[in-house]
Amino acid sequence: MRTALAAGAGVGAAVTLMLAFRRQRHQEIAAAHATHDATKRRVTELYTKAAEQLGSDKAAVRLAGLHALERLAQDNRGHRQTIVNVICAYLRMPYDPPEPEPAPDPERERKAALRAARRRYQAARAGRALPLSPRHGRRPMIGRASCRCG
Repeated sequence: MRTALAAGAGVGAAVTLMLAFRRQRHQEIAAAHATHDATKRRVTELYTKAAEQLGSDKAAVRLAGLHALERLAQDNRGHRQTIVNVICAYLRMPYDPPEPEPAPDPERERKAALRAARRRYQAARAGRALPLSPRHGRRPMIGRASCRCG
């Protein structure tokens, strides 16, 4: 009887040990899958962000996107050819430089300032309130301290 109980306890301990080993192995595999998935998700996020940066209006942002793609290609051999294809496609795209803003015309600005000063002067002589500033939509700040004669 003792022998049977000892054998039963030994078998029970072996089964418990086998189940604990199996559970530990399953948890290690699940952790490895989670780490692998997180790495893949991170690579995808970096790739997407860098590709979005290539479409920016600012040259510095586009350059940062190219550097991010280069670093991603160096770190991930599996994505290297895809990233090279994206960079080549970006470089093949036509480039339309933005239209330069016209240079300000100093003569036109001078005439506009003279017209505004004439309106304020005529309004002050007639005793009317000063007209609203056309640029800012508010009354100009004019006082005795800012006026100089002579």
